[in-house]
Formats: sequence, structure tokens, C-alpha cells
Amino acid sequence: MALIDKLKEEQKLAMKAKDKLRLGTIRLALAAIKQREVDEQITLGEETFLPC
Repeated sequence: MALIDKLKEEQKLAMKAKDKLRLGTIRLALAAIKQREVDEQITLGEETFLPC
């Protein structure tokens, strides 16, 4: 499972659990990823997030 997919799944779980702190953190991470994609006009993949 890709990192973005895992974050989206965790976001759903945090919403169901009403865990505001975890939900806010996940939303912040997803927003940062999306912002970088928009700024650089690319689609980020797993290799772009994690250094080898």
C-alpha cells in the first residue's frame, strides 16, 4: 500500500475514532504532500517521500 493511501486510510480511522490530534496531524501531512505536488507539478511516489 502506498504511503498516501495508507495516510488516507488512517485519516478515515481517525475520523471514526474522533481523534482530533491524529486527524489534524494526518491532514497536515496530506496537505504538505499535495502542496508539493502542485508547486512542482508532479505526482509524488513512495520513493520521493522516503530517503533510501
